[in-house]
Amino acid sequence: MIRMSLPVVALLACTANQPVDKGTDTATEVAIGPCSAYMGASGLGTTWEYEHWSEYDSTSFGSMVAEVTEYDEVAGRLVVTESGDIPIPPSLVPTEGPLTGIWTYDYRCRATGVFLREVHYQATYGTGYWSRTTYDPEIMHVPNNPTVGDSWTATVTVTGEQDGDPMTLEQDVRLDVLGQAEKTVPAGTYDTFEVVHTLSAVDGVTSDVDPTTTWFAEDVGAVKKEVSELVSVTP
Repeated sequence: MIRMSLPVVALLACTANQPVDKGTDTATEVAIGPCSAYMGASGLGTTWEYEHWSEYDSTSFGSMVAEVTEYDEVAGRLVVTESGDIPIPPSLVPTEGPLTGIWTYDYRCRATGVFLREVHYQATYGTGYWSRTTYDPEIMHVPNNPTVGDSWTATVTVTGEQDGDPMTLEQDVRLDVLGQAEKTVPAGTYDTFEVVHTLSAVDGVTSDVDPTTTWFAEDVGAVKKEVSELVSVTP
């Protein structure tokens, strides 16, 4: 099974919300706030490099570089662009070469956390498959002040295009802060919060998606994302 962290290609609109962080948050909040220290984005040009590893052995699946390409503190807008290899086993790589792509994540920094608004994906192999996914409302990516036991839920309407074909679907999305742990990755050892995103079908037709786990460190951002580990970060 290939696992990709939620802000990578989650196919995810809002009818009901439940609070996070002692009831101060709702999925429809519009208040602008500073970007969470757990996002790790200190400003334009902040860069993270990740290595993809097999879940079963020490095989590397390639690497990925993420960079803050737009940062508007007044509007609370943060755009992160990732480019590199798709983390799949070498045995599944097609004969035309490695599967690579560019992902653009459009975030909003709110009073209680960083929320994901839109994802655009462009394959840089084969025929150049592309997709654009918009979340209504925005979905929480990471809380500003994570506390073990925090949770956030909503029913999300997802609209977008895949190679020009329109799509619309509904999914339930849930974020849980499950715990704290010290994580050692190539970039170093960090105190982290374990954050799990879970997607499930609403209409009984859409396939469920396995939960994805990300470990966030203060002032650094994501240090481990399922099969990816932080190699370096440049503020």
